[in-house]
Amino acid sequence: MHTLDIVRLRVYVVAPDVTPPYRFTGTTEACPLYYNVVRLTTRGGVEGAAGVLSGDFDHEKDYDEDPHRYAEAFRPVIGGLIGRNVLQREAIAAEMLAARTAAIPDPESLIEIAMWDAAARAVDMPLYRMLGGARERIPADASSPVF
Repeated sequence: MHTLDIVRLRVYVVAPDVTPPYRFTGTTEACPLYYNVVRLTTRGGVEGAAGVLSGDFDHEKDYDEDPHRYAEAFRPVIGGLIGRNVLQREAIAAEMLAARTAAIPDPESLIEIAMWDAAARAVDMPLYRMLGGARERIPADASSPVF
């Protein structure tokens, strides 16, 4: 088993110039889209990752002016993660939520997902299988109005 103590956590805000603003419904203004990716690395070299699409959906957060403000929401929780073991993810998640300062839920959610991903990679198993999934295929759901 790899050593699963967290030694690095990186947050990326990806906003390609070629991505046009997107209108989610006919009644909303178009807003720029950003992909936010969290990558954590453990002492044993295992990486876990998670990502989410974001944008200035409610036109109140000013992400369109500075998308890096989204990444700044991670800063308060990163320091408390270094040296912690990803197998302690339930306790870590509870601590992050108790100390929550961000107006958006993504910092804690993405970090927890990245910890799950690292734990699954450490045992060389897809996460769905580690969680007990038995099926190899499931029907796709295209109910989202986005993409």
